[in-house]
Amino acid sequence: MLGLIPLIFIGRWYYQLAHEYNKNRWGFAILGVGIAIVSQVLFGFVTGFIAAATGNLQWLDNPIIISLIALGFAVICVVIVHNLLRKFWKKALDIENTNPNLLDM
Repeated sequence: MLGLIPLIFIGRWYYQLAHEYNKNRWGFAILGVGIAIVSQVLFGFVTGFIAAATGNLQWLDNPIIISLIALGFAVICVVIVHNLLRKFWKKALDIENTNPNLLDM
C-alpha cells in the first residue's frame, strides 16, 4: 500500500508537466507511473539475473533493501524521462513561437 504513494506523486508530476505544455494530461500521467513500475521490474530482473549468474544469492536475503534500491532506480528513471520531455517540449515551443519573418545572421 505504501508503494502507491510515490506512484500518485509521479503521476501528478507528469500530469502537471503535460498540462503546462498542452499535451494529453492523463496519458502522460499514466506514462510516468508506467515508467516507474517497469523500471522497478527491470531492476528486479537484472538483479536476480546477476545474482544467479554469479552464484551469490546471499545478498538477496534482505528484500527491504532491494525494494528501496529499486525505488531509487525508478525515481532516477522517472526524473530523467521527465527532464527529457520538458527539454523537447520547451524546444518545440520555442521553435513554434519564433517569427518566420526574422532573418538570422
